[in-house]
Amino acid sequence: MEFFEIPGIFIVFFFILIRPLTVFIHEMGHAITGWLVTRKKVHVFIGSYGSKDESFTIHFKDFSFYIFKNPLKWGRGLCNTERKRFSVNKHILYVFGGPAASLLIAVMSYFIISNTEFLTTFFVFLMISSVIDFLMNIFPSQKTFYLSDGRAISNDGRTILNLIQQKKLPKEYTEGMYIFYEKKFSEAASIFENVLQKSEEPNIYRMAIASHINNKNYERAKELGAKFKEKHVMNSDDLINFALTFTQTGALVESLVYYDEALKMNSNHKFALNNKGYTLILLEKYEEAILLLSKALSIDKKFSYSYNNRGLAKINLGLYEEGLTDIEYSLKLDSQNADAYKNLGIYHMKKMEYQKALDLFLKAKKMDESLNMIDELILELDSKTEK
Repeated sequence: MEFFEIPGIFIVFFFILIRPLTVFIHEMGHAITGWLVTRKKVHVFIGSYGSKDESFTIHFKDFSFYIFKNPLKWGRGLCNTERKRFSVNKHILYVFGGPAASLLIAVMSYFIISNTEFLTTFFVFLMISSVIDFLMNIFPSQKTFYLSDGRAISNDGRTILNLIQQKKLPKEYTEGMYIFYEKKFSEAASIFENVLQKSEEPNIYRMAIASHINNKNYERAKELGAKFKEKHVMNSDDLINFALTFTQTGALVESLVYYDEALKMNSNHKFALNNKGYTLILLEKYEEAILLLSKALSIDKKFSYSYNNRGLAKINLGLYEEGLTDIEYSLKLDSQNADAYKNLGIYHMKKMEYQKALDLFLKAKKMDESLNMIDELILELDSKTEK
């Protein structure tokens, strides 16, 4: 294959070099616009969706850059600003800054190609790559992207559309969003519940349900989920959250129905695979759970929750050392996961190392007092360690 009399191998080479450049330009469009509207420091990630691990870091006064060490990942990027509260109009400008930068570079490249012979091949590929970035981001997509901290985001076009729709909602909704991202989930839930009295838009339901889930008020989240399902069409993320409320309230078999609905929409949804796998563990279907959790890990090799859950499933099958390896790797990826410390304690309990197990259970409870079955496990070991 040839293009402008260029062998195909060089076309591939050019794109490998130019894609990271146009991704960087796109993210800098966000970054510069973000700084202009907030005057706060901006963080730019190349090669990841917000992960600072395994990245080269470059810090300036107003901008920090995190460049993932694996260049094969440089086709993705993220930008965020340290100021979390700013007007919807400013937020729209900030989000539009990325596609605008891509479009600007595409137009400039076309102008150079049309009027000079200067580095023609380079600017042809720069224009093509920039157009790809612009089109992929400006048109709203239903695809969900997951940040390194597990939060879900949409592409720029969908985000802008959501922000325009947000302007039509009661002002309290925007305040609730800020409160939610400050992790004040109980307060956010109250705000969204009040907003629901004025409007029953899908996103209000979504935020109310998410607030209750994060506040571990699963019963109320389930009630709202049922109302949401009656009034609107749920997407895969909605179904996963709805299913989770059944898992966490003990309706395990019923939860599987909604996980399966989500997987019909997206068979590679790692959260659906992980949560269904966890539910199967609770149902003592360990082999089935391992298959789903392994599939989740084939999609995201650094998905700490699935390593943790798969480790527990293996321990329950008597594969103690394999399970230990999974749980330890889970903790390497996320040292703040209380459930992983609980599962590590279960490993030591199975090995009859009761004091180690008790110490880990107590540590897990200190991190998360509402952790499933933690009090029962501590009570069981208290009686063993007293003997």
